[in-house]
Amino acid sequence: MICKRLHWRNVKRYIKTLGIIFFVFCPTNFAQNSSQDKIIALIGDKPIYESEFIERFEFTPIQKKQIKKLIPELKLEFLYTLIAEKIWAKYAAENNFDTTEAIRYAEKSIEKMYLRDALFNKEVREKIVIDNKMVNTGMERFNNRPVIRFITSLDSTEIFNLYELLKSGANFDTLLSTRPEFKEQTEPQSIKFGALQDYVEEQVYKLKSKQFTAPIAAPDGWYIFYVYNIKRQLAANSKETTTQLEEIQKIIEDRETQKNYDTFVRSFFTGKKVDANSRLFNLLASELEKVFKEKETMRQIDSSGLYNLNQLDVIKIESDIKNDLSSPFITIEGKEISLKEFFRDFAFDGLALEAVDKLSIYNSLNNRVKRFIEYELLADEAFRRGLQYTPEVTNAVRMWRDNYLAQAVKANTIEQVQVSDSAVKEYYSKLYKKTEIPVQVNIIEIFTDKLEEANRVLLDARNGVDFRLLADKFNKREWTKKSHGEYGYFPVNTFGEIGKAASSMEIGDIFGPIKNDGGYSVIKLIDKKKKEFLPETKSFDEVKEDLKRKIAVEKVTNGIINKTAKLASEYGITINRDALNAAEVTTINSFAMRIMGFGGKITAVPLVSPETDWVDIWLKKKEPLP
Repeated sequence: MICKRLHWRNVKRYIKTLGIIFFVFCPTNFAQNSSQDKIIALIGDKPIYESEFIERFEFTPIQKKQIKKLIPELKLEFLYTLIAEKIWAKYAAENNFDTTEAIRYAEKSIEKMYLRDALFNKEVREKIVIDNKMVNTGMERFNNRPVIRFITSLDSTEIFNLYELLKSGANFDTLLSTRPEFKEQTEPQSIKFGALQDYVEEQVYKLKSKQFTAPIAAPDGWYIFYVYNIKRQLAANSKETTTQLEEIQKIIEDRETQKNYDTFVRSFFTGKKVDANSRLFNLLASELEKVFKEKETMRQIDSSGLYNLNQLDVIKIESDIKNDLSSPFITIEGKEISLKEFFRDFAFDGLALEAVDKLSIYNSLNNRVKRFIEYELLADEAFRRGLQYTPEVTNAVRMWRDNYLAQAVKANTIEQVQVSDSAVKEYYSKLYKKTEIPVQVNIIEIFTDKLEEANRVLLDARNGVDFRLLADKFNKREWTKKSHGEYGYFPVNTFGEIGKAASSMEIGDIFGPIKNDGGYSVIKLIDKKKKEFLPETKSFDEVKEDLKRKIAVEKVTNGIINKTAKLASEYGITINRDALNAAEVTTINSFAMRIMGFGGKITAVPLVSPETDWVDIWLKKKEPLP
């Protein structure tokens, strides 16, 4: 990473980065489902706890959440959406979807991820100790900032010769001016506390003006730092002092996290016995190479220029290597893991490549094997300690399992839908008596494959940055780049969730992120046209396939709506209105990634689209007979 503070390439090894230390940006706050955690709703005997409701409401983008007076209505609508998910999860379990291979692998992967995070809590986060001495030292360094330059070399003999010259009285700037790193350091730079790795900082902060360090070894060479002067920078008022203190404590906490992490990892992985089958490794690498070479030939790349492994690729590869899938691929401390188990975990995480040459593919696979082994060892250790029974693990696994089950059973419903030609002909006859043009909208979309960028776009837009300028900078959808992200008018019943979201927005509204294929969208509504009708203009053959797809979608959608209402009546739904009204939520539209301990990331909560159309049907069935 290039240091944003110094802008010096060669000093990068000294710079502390978030990629080294593993943070939890949105830790699970689920209570222990004790008497203190209220039940907001029951689906039969299946509860929705207040803790899960609040967590998911806070981290799910919801239109108009910023309008305080709408919060009670939005809370109820979101609860209905969660109830629908739990209804389908219950139905799926009753019909043995929880025993399917796909669900078992997904659930297992999620559990291991949270097990590793729980172990990280025990061995890293909970062992952090920050005393007054650390804080006082941090404050002193924060207020006194060395202004420095450096000399670097890959050759230890050269760097020590330079050091001897400096000790003999040679001028530092004169020596630096003859070296290639001088071009990166046109001016000395002030170093803020936390900008350098702590072991480098210890040496630099010992110096006074016109002094230099002895050569310091780093992964990318040797360095000598020279201090020109010390810049004094004090807080102007008590508010600045408080802000500085919080920043200092965060820097210290990050460093202690890293120290605890390094200590545990060095001890834990030492002496572990692991073996991988080289024949199966080469077989899988060869299959991946075939798939990605075909993608390269067909130019099947996403908006970021990456080649992605998809579900069809996984099915094809498994079919081609089916005779070897059950063979032991990795042996970890005597435990055998089949090629299929590894590949399913591999596919669950996905693979995106910028280059599809043989070396890149083999290196990517090798890194994934190494990471898989580390993750398995950590998850096994967490399991050995019984961390699978902790509330943060059990609640998270249950939440994700319900979401996966609901998705699986709905996907199965969609796959079973068939539409006859006669049904399409009948639909055409009704529709083309006059063509209905639904409400049309025009939006500016910023599409990105990075959640962090989507969140940044939302923040900048809220702070008044022009949305078109943001689109020019962040939008990765090729066909709208020339129009600064603008779509042009389109019916709201097209473009999936984007059209659905735009239909209920007012001109000028901004909403997102909206999850879609390959990434996330943030949209701004810039115009809206009313519904209109036009005379028939297209023949049956021209629109047959489009109409068939539309009927299938409507059939599935209506089927799911009616089935949800039917199941709600069968299971019995109970809503605790007092608990729902008392649940404290914010009006901030948030969306976050949870960075897991020891690596990996996942959305803070499973994302759901609004699902409330079933409610009116269910309520009518509940009405007493006259």
